[in-house]
Amino acid sequence: MRGLRILCLVVTLMVAQVALARAEGTGTATFITLSCEMPFVAAELGPGVQCAQPSDTVTAAGGVAVRRQASGTRIRPRGTAPFGVLQMNLCNSGIAGCFTGRASAKATQTVLDRVPALVTINEACESDVTEHLLPAMLALYPNEWVFWTFAPAAHRGSREPVLCTPGAGGKQRGRFGNGAVGRLLTQAPPRFTFEGGLFPDDRPQPGELQDRAHAELRSWVCADANRIYRACTTHLDNPSATGAGTPEQTRVASNQCRFLATSVQADLPTVFLGDLNLGGDPAARYSVDGCAPRGWTRKDDGSVQHVLASNEFGAVAIEVMSMGGTTDHPALLVVFRLRTAPSQAGS
Repeated sequence: MRGLRILCLVVTLMVAQVALARAEGTGTATFITLSCEMPFVAAELGPGVQCAQPSDTVTAAGGVAVRRQASGTRIRPRGTAPFGVLQMNLCNSGIAGCFTGRASAKATQTVLDRVPALVTINEACESDVTEHLLPAMLALYPNEWVFWTFAPAAHRGSREPVLCTPGAGGKQRGRFGNGAVGRLLTQAPPRFTFEGGLFPDDRPQPGELQDRAHAELRSWVCADANRIYRACTTHLDNPSATGAGTPEQTRVASNQCRFLATSVQADLPTVFLGDLNLGGDPAARYSVDGCAPRGWTRKDDGSVQHVLASNEFGAVAIEVMSMGGTTDHPALLVVFRLRTAPSQAGS
């Protein structure tokens, strides 16, 4: 349990460093990171927040945080409001050939520059979420609750979580997988729940949901953001050697996409982002169009990263941005108008 307390302290210090660097005005700022071991925070939030700290298991983790500042912004309901979603694949395990060690810093700067409401990342370390993107979002949205969540991939044989390689000075970077950080669009105690885990590995062909030729078991994670919207992300299987060169090479990814698209639908506006390892050609035997729920909007980066959104979202802009060679994928930003979202106004 001591390790969890240290992690909470590290996250809080990182929040302070980034937020103070970006803060406007001179108002006093305080920083609260939700910990399952901090009753005073739980008392402030009430029972509507789910919390699970990072661990050494394959269990998904998540929580909420707020940066308190005397001067800042207020959230006011008003019709429709811009709602930007940012998807990135960081290739940050330290194992793959596309690893550079610079993707976290680039992703953080992209968040600060583009000011999204929701960020999802794949092939990422848990510390990318808790120590980089969460502080960036708190700096952008003072006095507003922000959530984070993460689900690791696992080794097929042991079913233990895949870990990122250590960083500079041997610093542990945590589990490897998929994560999200997003606005809860409230300054009052929010409601927040999340779910995630590994795709089932017991389905027979041709309906399998994990590629048995791969040593990595893929994961997914979804968050219910204050009953305003639902956000999900995943990194689907890429073609294995057993299917290379045939139409079957993307069958498993297509199965996973259909499974998750069916699972994520709820009575909330829903957005589903990720590196899906599927193209968007409707004529292809397996494509994202084959798993997108009827009536949903789909945008992509021209390759395998996609954003799927329910009809409460109306896309107004799309931008594909270079990550400057820090990873092997661009960043994908889609700006929607979400009819049920509050808007931001200065106080």
